[in-house]
Formats: sequence, C-alpha cells, structure tokens
Amino acid sequence: MAARRDGQASIFAYQMERFEAEVVVPVLAKLVPIPNALRGGPRKTRVQTARDNGHNALCYTARLSFALTVGRASNAICVSGLAGPRPISAK
Repeated sequence: MAARRDGQASIFAYQMERFEAEVVVPVLAKLVPIPNALRGGPRKTRVQTARDNGHNALCYTARLSFALTVGRASNAICVSGLAGPRPISAK
C-alpha cells in the first residue's frame, strides 16, 4: 500500500508542477497589475481608469484563484495520506 501511496503522490506532484508550468506561469506573466501611478493613462480619463481598475481586479482574482487551487490540491494530498506520514515537529 505504501508503494501505491508514493506512486500517487508522485503523480499528483507531477500534475501540479505541470499545471503550474503550463497554466499558472503563462497567465500570471500576461496579467501584470497596472501601478497606481500609471492607472488611467496620461489624461486620467474615467473610461481608461475603469478599464485599468477592471484589469487589476482580474489580475487579483486570477492570482487568488490559482493560490486557492494549488493550496487546496496540496492540502488534499496531505490530508488523504498520499504524501505519507507527516513528520513530527519538535516544540
């Protein structure tokens, strides 16, 4: 049973690495938030400010979604025992 757990943990770890490399990194490279100083463009129009605020909200939501997805997947692996026994921490 331990060999199966180790194999599944390896598969899950590989899948998470692949997800990060193929999805998370390219998306986050494209979704760079616009700094406050540049928001609204040179004329600081309302339309451009609204677009920039929408873009920044999308960037924030994407980062939060990826963090929750990766965190939940990592937690599921640890809780299910697929990652093996947890080490005992010294107090």
